[in-house]
Amino acid sequence: MAGLGVGPNGIRSKLFAGVSNASGAMGHLGSTSVHQAIPIPVTSRGIGFATCAFARALAGYRGFDSPTVHSLYRAFLGIFEAKMRQTKLKFPAVNTQYPHCQEFHHSPEWIAVLNTATVLPEPLYSIICNVGVLKFGDDIYLPVMSKDWTDAHGLFVPAPHTVTLSNLRRTVTSLSSGATPRAVRDEFLNLNPIPGCRWNGRLLANPDEIIPANYGSDDLFSDIAAMTNLLPFVEKHLPKMVGGLVDYDSPGTNALLLSNDSMDLRCPPMTGAVGDYVKGLTSRNSKHGINEETRSKLQVAVSQK
Repeated sequence: MAGLGVGPNGIRSKLFAGVSNASGAMGHLGSTSVHQAIPIPVTSRGIGFATCAFARALAGYRGFDSPTVHSLYRAFLGIFEAKMRQTKLKFPAVNTQYPHCQEFHHSPEWIAVLNTATVLPEPLYSIICNVGVLKFGDDIYLPVMSKDWTDAHGLFVPAPHTVTLSNLRRTVTSLSSGATPRAVRDEFLNLNPIPGCRWNGRLLANPDEIIPANYGSDDLFSDIAAMTNLLPFVEKHLPKMVGGLVDYDSPGTNALLLSNDSMDLRCPPMTGAVGDYVKGLTSRNSKHGINEETRSKLQVAVSQK
C-alpha cells in the first residue's frame, strides 16, 4: 500500500505538500479553513424613506441652505452602497458561490469621495449601523443585494428593492421610457422608493432632476458636501436628527434577520416645487407617503437588536 502512495506518508504528501508531521498538518488545516457566509438579502428601499424623514424634519426651519431631496437621496444612496461594498469585500468568494448577487464595482475616485462622509444624519445612520457581517450563533450572515438584470430583449429592468447609486441613472431612464413594459413601470411605481418623482401618467417625467446624465465623482462630492455642511445647523436645532460617525467596517446587528412585507409603502409623487414637496411630507394624512404612524413603526423595526 505504501508503495502505491496511499499509506500514511503518501496521503500526507499528497494532501499537505511540505508537511512532515501531524502537528504541521493540523496547523495547515487551521490556516486554510475559511468561514462560509450565508447570504441574506437586503433592500435599499429604506434609503428613500430615510431621505424623506430627514427632509421633512428640516421643512419647518429657515435660515440655512438645505440640499434638495434629490441631492440628499443620492448622498444617502452612495453611502449605503459603500457600506454594502465594504461588507462584501470580507467574503469575495460570494461572487462565485452566488453569481446573482450585486458586486458593487467602484472606481478609486468614487471610493475616495465616499470616504469624505464622516457624520451621518440619524435616519441614514440607523440603517448603516445595522448593515454588516452578522455572526449569529455559529453562523455568519452576509447582507447582499440582487444583481441588476435585463429582460429577453436586453432592456434593463428597474427594481424598487435594489436601487443603488450605481444603477440610479439606468433606473430613472428606464422608468421614463415607453419601451419599458407597462407592467414593470407599474410595479415600480406601486413600491416607489425614490423621493421627488414627477409622473406623467405612468412615465417618470424628471429623470435628470433625480440624477443628471453623466453623474460622476465630482457631483457625488458636491452632494455629500452639501449634506455634511448642513449637519452643524441640524445639531443645533434638531440634535436628535444627527446620528454618529460612519463606520464602513462595523458589524451587522440582529435587525438584519427581521423581515416584513413591502405592503404599498412608497414615496409620494411630486407635483409642484421641490420645497412644497418636502413640506407636504409632514402631512399626517398622506395616503401614499410615510405618515407619522408608519414612520414610528419603521423606527421601531430598524432599532430592534
